[in-house]
Amino acid sequence: MKKKQGNMKLKQLNFYLIISILICNYCKTNEIYHIASGKIAEIKMTVRLDSIEATKLFETESTFDNKKILDYENLKAMTKNFSVDYSTVYLLKTIYQDRKNLEIQKKYVELSEKLIKNPDSMKVEIESLKKYSFVFVPGLAYKIDTTTGADFFRQRTWFQKKGISTELIETDELGLTIPNAKLIENYIRQYKKQNKIVLVSASKGGLDVIYYLEKLATKEDLKKIHSWVNVGGILRGTLIADQHCDFPLSIVPAALLGLKGRTLELVGDIRRSSKVNFFNNLEFEKQIKIIHLVAIPFRSQVRKEVLSRYLTLAEHGPNDGLTLISDTIFPKGRIISEIGLDHFFKDENIDLKTAAIAILLTR
Repeated sequence: MKKKQGNMKLKQLNFYLIISILICNYCKTNEIYHIASGKIAEIKMTVRLDSIEATKLFETESTFDNKKILDYENLKAMTKNFSVDYSTVYLLKTIYQDRKNLEIQKKYVELSEKLIKNPDSMKVEIESLKKYSFVFVPGLAYKIDTTTGADFFRQRTWFQKKGISTELIETDELGLTIPNAKLIENYIRQYKKQNKIVLVSASKGGLDVIYYLEKLATKEDLKKIHSWVNVGGILRGTLIADQHCDFPLSIVPAALLGLKGRTLELVGDIRRSSKVNFFNNLEFEKQIKIIHLVAIPFRSQVRKEVLSRYLTLAEHGPNDGLTLISDTIFPKGRIISEIGLDHFFKDENIDLKTAAIAILLTR
């Protein structure tokens, strides 16, 4: 009898243990969010945020210290003291305290909505784009995986259908920054058309472009370039790469790159630690227009496909699921944000939104 009672108690204990584990796992994957209503760039929105502090900050009309907008240590400290959504709200509000950023964001939203509602409603503006050549610099693995959008296929197709000149600089999709920058240099150096160039880069392509502009471009080269659109560029590299340089996390990228006949040199090339001070004093930004298009999600908006990387970076501050937001931009460029999207800009209207940016740049 005692043995049966003991077995019963053991079964009950196991049952409660299993329930406890399930509850804990549920709590980990189903965080409690707080509803916040307020304005970003003077646009009303309601979002779910990960802390009460983030909610209060979202709903406040206070001004912030612009000098700390891209300060990694400042954003990391905010995240540690409050939450990642808190530092994300701070970043967004500080970006749009800048009147020029505010104006271009509002115009971008307005133009995007017009084009989405009726693409033929802006024939004059679209016609004016024919005065320029849109030259695209792709991101990592743009041929291996065309689903990421790193090859700009949708944008290039839309532009071409409108009779607008486009070109894709076929950089090495698993190549290092300097060799790829030299490919960009060769293209620009040999460019003879009268149309000025609008460079458009994605992800790692942004790092290739910024290295070219700062280290390789001559004054004559820069005269050919009207502007640069940096779409989610990993301009200061990514902490994800830092974490995968050493064993045991290096095993996976080493194996994947090995299948393509490559080494971990690529991972080392995009480490944040090697790029931290890369563009503190840029010269080219005085000569060409620059727009940074950044994806800025709140914690509740992150897609499951990028969630693990987002959470890995979350302790360091606002990120897009691949790199820190503060590492995708530099202060003197104008900043346009897509709140809720991640590094891969999965949006059915991304081609029209790219056209909206093109119109803004060339007005």
